[in-house]
Amino acid sequence: MHIDAEDMRDAVACRAGIILGCLFGFLCATWVFVSLAVPASGGVMPLLFVLGLSGAFWFAVAAWIAVPAVAAAVIIRLLWVRRYRAAAGWSLVPAVGVLLVLYGIDLGDMIHFWLNKARYDRIVSDVILGRCSHEDSRGWKATIVATECQAPAIIAFEHDRMLSVWRGIVYDASDEIAKPPHERSAAWKSRDVAELIGCSEVRVAFGGHYYAVSGEFGLCG
Repeated sequence: MHIDAEDMRDAVACRAGIILGCLFGFLCATWVFVSLAVPASGGVMPLLFVLGLSGAFWFAVAAWIAVPAVAAAVIIRLLWVRRYRAAAGWSLVPAVGVLLVLYGIDLGDMIHFWLNKARYDRIVSDVILGRCSHEDSRGWKATIVATECQAPAIIAFEHDRMLSVWRGIVYDASDEIAKPPHERSAAWKSRDVAELIGCSEVRVAFGGHYYAVSGEFGLCG
């Protein structure tokens, strides 16, 4: 059986293309996973600090951008050879990149909240029932910035922090935290917890009095 050399080259090129496509697909999946896992784990601020301290910040940014940049180059090549359907599929990669830039941290907060909601609910239940003693809090297994047991209950769970800048989940039975800082009631601002999270603002409202917030510790001027 005679095998044409050109056919052989085409078959090898086709197989190589499939392998490279699978490898890049795996890379894209890993890229999305890491982009969401870092904010979900509360590691954004420490990571930025370490990258800045080591001088590797822009290298990390370039490495992150490389994935959608390669996808964009592939899209241009596919459009050049009029493979529009394949180009449309590859366009998902830069589209996901844009979504991650705009909403990646919020999506990470959402993942973190839903993974930990059962734990938060147990702590909220204790606080509402007035179980706020040192012995009670030892079993909470959560990093808590501040707690107010008197109604309406408020609990601020720390999720990500660097110095005075923080992100976290706040349970506020009064829902005052959902308002801009200057519109919150005087009664809310007079509470001890407001001295810590009074300048923080809501990023995502989860319902059930839970909010993802970010800001600096302390009251706003």
